Amino acid sequence: MKKKVFIVLLVFIMIFSSGCWDRVEIEENAFVFGIALDVNKERTEKEDIEKGEIKPFYESDKGAIRTIFTVPIPSKMKEAGEDAFESIEASGENIPSCMRVIERKINKIIYLGQTKMCVFTIDMLNNKQYFMDAVDFLERDPERNRNMKVAAVNGSIDDYIKVKHYLDNNLASYISGIFQVGSKECCIISEDLTELEGTLRSSKGNAVMPCIKITDGKAEVRDLALIKDYEFYQMVDQKYLRGFSIISNKLKKARKLVKYDDTIIPFYITGVKTTVHLEDKENLKYKVTVKVEGDIESFILDEEISKEGKIEEIKSNLAKSLTMELSEVMDYFQNSIGIDYLKIGEYTKKYHNKIYEKYEDNWDEAFKKAQFDFDVNVEIRRIGTIR
Repeated sequence: MKKKVFIVLLVFIMIFSSGCWDRVEIEENAFVFGIALDVNKERTEKEDIEKGEIKPFYESDKGAIRTIFTVPIPSKMKEAGEDAFESIEASGENIPSCMRVIERKINKIIYLGQTKMCVFTIDMLNNKQYFMDAVDFLERDPERNRNMKVAAVNGSIDDYIKVKHYLDNNLASYISGIFQVGSKECCIISEDLTELEGTLRSSKGNAVMPCIKITDGKAEVRDLALIKDYEFYQMVDQKYLRGFSIISNKLKKARKLVKYDDTIIPFYITGVKTTVHLEDKENLKYKVTVKVEGDIESFILDEEISKEGKIEEIKSNLAKSLTMELSEVMDYFQNSIGIDYLKIGEYTKKYHNKIYEKYEDNWDEAFKKAQFDFDVNVEIRRIGTIR
């Protein structure tokens, strides 16, 4: 009985003694909502380090990278507006040194557990060492938010922080919201930190990253940045993203236009399942089966869509159009890109490991010569919300 009383008492002590932790945490920590990373144009090379010179101090006002951290101002949080957040800049040799500079400025400890967004400029991605250092730190930090979204930005971080963030009180929430909604409603590729780290490791430095395009102070997530051997390689145009998402099984929802008679009809894709099969092991011939379902959002006024043959014709047109689209996307990645970002090698390694081992040392060359046949099946579930 005494033992039970002691345990209950101990639980109460633990509860009440830790009750002020949240308040202390808020007072001592700066909760970072967003991180922007760029190279420092004033000093883009670690000259002293590369020369092998040993120095007593490596701290410098002109650090190798520039960072901007978006943090809330506790005294203004009740206002819940744009003024409640501050964008604080610092330069340093790496992210930890930038964090120390900011901590001295604001007299608080940087905390990355609530970070929603981390963006890299193309200049940052073009520098292999800086990019690897940044990813390595974010991977090792035990307190960082593993689900923070990552993206490239086609511009400087100065342009990025000036972006108009409609209906949100800070830029990080606005951009991460674009990814959250866009990945469900259109062909926006959404990538979080954990996915980026895993892909870089499994693909030996190759990965994809959505790209934010900034025009006249407005941000739009459009293209896809390709990373090769931990460096920026090439940009993929938006028109290939739907097909890329379907083949790599990343697509959740999207819209596609289909031709019927002399009219273009909108088709809303609500579900996709893609399976890959290696049919010819000697010649690396694959069959990609794609099952698509969705809804017709509008049709021709005063014309009955449910009449015999019309639905089947639309399904057939959709299947043909999607097959052509996927074939064009595959051809683009095989011949124009020349690198397997579609994870065909990952499938082959998992299910046909002995075959993969034959080509492992030069898989991208094998990928370029592989053959792909697409089998697309379309199901139309609804023909309008009131039909």
